[in-house]
Amino acid sequence: MKSLSQPLRWILVLIAVASCQKPVDHNPVLAAQKAVEFARVAFVRRDDAAAYELLSNATRRYVPLDKFKETLSRLRPSSRPSKITATE
Repeated sequence: MKSLSQPLRWILVLIAVASCQKPVDHNPVLAAQKAVEFARVAFVRRDDAAAYELLSNATRRYVPLDKFKETLSRLRPSSRPSKITATE
């Protein structure tokens, strides 16, 4: 089974870029929980619409749903992961 580390990194980069507009009071525990939640929805359940709803409002303004779905389809491994965890 392929590792999700590379696709997850690209998604996290997309989220980080969208959130660079103003300073953020970062909570690493909450960020890890949200990243795991997103990865489960996007890569395990493969529910594009639900994953899209987890993005910030600012990200959704700049990334249309159809482009988001297209990107996810390119990033997904051929098989679904059985487990997702966040590590440092």
